[in-house]
Amino acid sequence: MSTDTTLESRLEWFQDLKFGVMMSLSPRCLLGMSPWVLSLDHARDPAQSARVRPNWDYDIDVFRNTYWNQYKVFYPRHFDPEEWAGVAKDAGARYFVFQNKHHDGFCAWDTQLTDYKITSRDCPYSDHPNPDVTARLFDAFRKRDFGIGVYFSYSDWHSPFYWKPYTPCPDRHLNYDTNQEPERWQRFADFVHGQIRELMSGYGRVDILWLDGGWDIHAGKKDIQLGRMVEMARGYQPGLIVVDRNGRGPYENYQTPENRIPAEPLGVPWETCMSMGGKPIQELIRILVEIVSKGGNLLLMGMSGTPDGTLAPPVVENLTQMGEWLAVNGEAIYGTRMHSQYKEGDVHYTRKENTVYAIQLAGSGAGLPRQVTVQHVQPARGSAVRLLGVEEPLEWQAAADGVTVSVPESVVQSPPCRHAYSFRFEV
Repeated sequence: MSTDTTLESRLEWFQDLKFGVMMSLSPRCLLGMSPWVLSLDHARDPAQSARVRPNWDYDIDVFRNTYWNQYKVFYPRHFDPEEWAGVAKDAGARYFVFQNKHHDGFCAWDTQLTDYKITSRDCPYSDHPNPDVTARLFDAFRKRDFGIGVYFSYSDWHSPFYWKPYTPCPDRHLNYDTNQEPERWQRFADFVHGQIRELMSGYGRVDILWLDGGWDIHAGKKDIQLGRMVEMARGYQPGLIVVDRNGRGPYENYQTPENRIPAEPLGVPWETCMSMGGKPIQELIRILVEIVSKGGNLLLMGMSGTPDGTLAPPVVENLTQMGEWLAVNGEAIYGTRMHSQYKEGDVHYTRKENTVYAIQLAGSGAGLPRQVTVQHVQPARGSAVRLLGVEEPLEWQAAADGVTVSVPESVVQSPPCRHAYSFRFEV
């Protein structure tokens, strides 16, 4: 386990944030594809291959070269880190994780260890006065008081030390035996350590190191000297939260279920990383409320820069609406912890010291109800019950099945927000 004495307080800080965004800017946007199309086990999946081209068994190598050469025509001319950070701030997000390197190996910073990067002379964007998008994004988000996270994939399918050239690559894993070629593996480990050193030492304060793609390192038991790497990283970034998400070991400081919400609270710090996809705002709010009521954070993913470097309008629209909801209801989200009963029916609970919040989810097409009855809350004698976003206290009375709160008709007709409504109880 880590002996970093500041880690416990940093995890409390992390759990206060509740809502973060993961964003990316990569030449893969020119093809409109996920890096997973490079992996042959995904390519043979009809649901995946239909998105790209037929006859994968014959032209996968040609396609990989086409994919990896997209950076030679990548010039996101309208990329504006201030705009990205402003959209995320207006959305109510409190931390930012940037995909510095995904499994395809493209590096969105000025690494000195590979030329497959945004600042390469082969990439047209290198002609920009400041092509290091990582530096510019971190500065823009840090200015707005965001926590800063580095997403880094151990797996690097572009590296000749991970996928050996001129050797079949049948799936996502290493395509050589590290016992027979220990020097090749050691060169890869040194490469990973070197890139982590660059990101931890050259880009200002970093709060989270989000490590992905560790299948071979953990299930395959390939030694990448993780403990030494984390010690080095924390030497540059004291209190660094490390998310070794495939490891389930001492360097998984919080858990990261992907595209799912645990059925029950996990009892440890955790974060659901959830793709925005085509989800409507009502669904995104429901997801946030359920996660927070169970003691977790939401890291919203799937926000990639378009070929011109802007964020897609549907992404901006969803984030704007999330921010509008959080502007009213953020008190019931940020800095809260689980209540003894996190849910009953369509009501989810959060707690902050002597205050309990009951968040009533609205059904599809439904609005604010005239009356809300909640259990597991006993308001303090003489205390006021309030609906966040409404100044006047609400009438309430004890009922056989809990507490019934009455909402004035004027508020029902003109509610402070949509989709979910937060009631505050002093207990």
